Amino acid sequence: MVPVLPFLRPSAPIAESKKSVTAFKYIVQLLESTNSNSKLPSEREIADALGMTRSPVHEALVALRMAGRIRIVPGVGAYPVAPEEKRVEESAGLLLLAESESPHEVFQLRVVVEEVILRTLVPELTPVKAAQINLAFRRLAEAMNRGGIEAYLEANRAFHMSLAVATGNTLLAKLEYWMLYQVMTERLWSEVMASRLREMGEDVTAVVQSLIEEYHEILLAIRSQDTERAVRLMLQHVGRIEADVEGSEIQRIGEE
Repeated sequence: MVPVLPFLRPSAPIAESKKSVTAFKYIVQLLESTNSNSKLPSEREIADALGMTRSPVHEALVALRMAGRIRIVPGVGAYPVAPEEKRVEESAGLLLLAESESPHEVFQLRVVVEEVILRTLVPELTPVKAAQINLAFRRLAEAMNRGGIEAYLEANRAFHMSLAVATGNTLLAKLEYWMLYQVMTERLWSEVMASRLREMGEDVTAVVQSLIEEYHEILLAIRSQDTERAVRLMLQHVGRIEADVEGSEIQRIGEE
């Protein structure tokens, strides 16, 4: 019989093992002793107090804002919402974290998956596969002009899927699809991304253009079948996206 790991058993409190849940509960305790006119500690200070990185604290703050327990003053800080202003119970925020994959953990997985995809694809690149990838890139490069940021995000997912499908490995393609079309469209992800886009404002076009240029360099490395260069550029690209996603207004509010 194949053993079932404890954290995979249906009865196991999966959410309890998440650092973001620990951060969430800690911040809730802070909220109970902080009046609505007093700013919460910064994300960095909370992370240091808990002995963890800022990513799970960031996720907890997103969930608390979505649950209506904190309000954000851009460039100033996070404040408790007065009891009479509460829109949703805290349990809704915990449920959100329990039902959502951690953005930081998914980026860690993406680093591994994207590298495996390229190491599988590049050495066996064929003209047919190259043509399919080129088409996906052209659509990506034209997406913003065609339909704005939403069109770009969809074309971005399609480009990554074109690489995964071109490997011929259905499990890699399924894993990539799960990350791109299921995890990264969840409520928590959507709110994190919306927050980042609000912060970028009119700069979003310039940011997208620079990302497309990065993709073009990756594409050139794939075409020349330079596996190491393609992998290096892709991992740098994923790292930049992670930094951008986690660099939203919530992460920087109240930072010194």
